[in-house]
Amino acid sequence: MAQVSLRTRTVGPWAGFERKIIAAGPHVGWVRFSGQRRFHLRKSPFIPADTTRTYHLPDDIELYDDELVELDVGHPLRRIGSLEKRTTMASGLEEHYLVEDVKRLTAEMPRPYLDRDEFLARLVDNWRGGEGDHLDKALALQMLSCPRTPLGPGGIGTQSFDLSGQPKALDHLKRTLGMHLPVEFFRPNGRFELTFLSAREDLTALRNRLASGRVEEASYNYLKMVDPSHHPLPQHVPTICSTLTTCPGAPFPTRTFWSTSCTG
Repeated sequence: MAQVSLRTRTVGPWAGFERKIIAAGPHVGWVRFSGQRRFHLRKSPFIPADTTRTYHLPDDIELYDDELVELDVGHPLRRIGSLEKRTTMASGLEEHYLVEDVKRLTAEMPRPYLDRDEFLARLVDNWRGGEGDHLDKALALQMLSCPRTPLGPGGIGTQSFDLSGQPKALDHLKRTLGMHLPVEFFRPNGRFELTFLSAREDLTALRNRLASGRVEEASYNYLKMVDPSHHPLPQHVPTICSTLTTCPGAPFPTRTFWSTSCTG
């Protein structure tokens, strides 16, 4: 199963709110400023902005990053970025619009299309005995949303231990999560990210992103780190759980323990 990319989808797992935004027309989306009173729109808060359309904001209208808006615009001014080699055909065509009016919108987030049991079953479909020891619930914890609160940035923190001696057990856990989350969620971004921490440098980089406010919700997993206490991350609601499961392809059970804590 290949990892899903939100940016390259043409058909398939579009969320309900994304379908509504796409159907609303080309001048509806989330604001992403690219310069002084100049911005682009995104059809989803989790994908890059469409840079082929640039909007210019007049002095009497105020907008902010990540607002969901519908724009009234004037006629486009088209600029040719370049020409095709040895032809007069335009390449890299850009459209520039002057914003005439703004309507702020709200997005209704849809309910999941999977029920609880089916969702948990998909998480451990390549693990033997994954339901019996609650590995499915341990994996689901890391995929839940725990947004920012007055206490600070959100996210779910976990720590994994493999006591079996099998060299690939934790790699299988990482790969399982990677199959179920889009690739954009594993890259630093301002909305949500899941990070695997295997060295102090990984932990320090995530801590800096949280402290500087560059991410609203950061989930993480201490993977192959024996002692993460050198630079501990904040914990707001500490919880603990553990699992005993069978590693895919292993001849005997692999014991993997998880301790989980909500950071937001």
